[in-house]
Amino acid sequence: MIFRFVMILATVAALSACATTATERSFGEATRSVVAQQRQAPEPREPDLSTDGQRLESVMEQYRTWVGDPLPVVRQRPVEAQ
Repeated sequence: MIFRFVMILATVAALSACATTATERSFGEATRSVVAQQRQAPEPREPDLSTDGQRLESVMEQYRTWVGDPLPVVRQRPVEAQ
């Protein structure tokens, strides 16, 4: 009886290990998407260089606001060269 239970349990474990996951099903999807986009528009697009200093300053100010200051270092670890 115990042997039969162990064999059923081992079979279930082996079959569940063979099941595909969501990651495996979508593996390579990003590459296929990029290739499809390149086939639709193989010519590279021109970058938008029409900007001014005021806009760039605004972008940098928003970046500094969102990123904020780093946390203080509580304890530094010594580095040992070997």
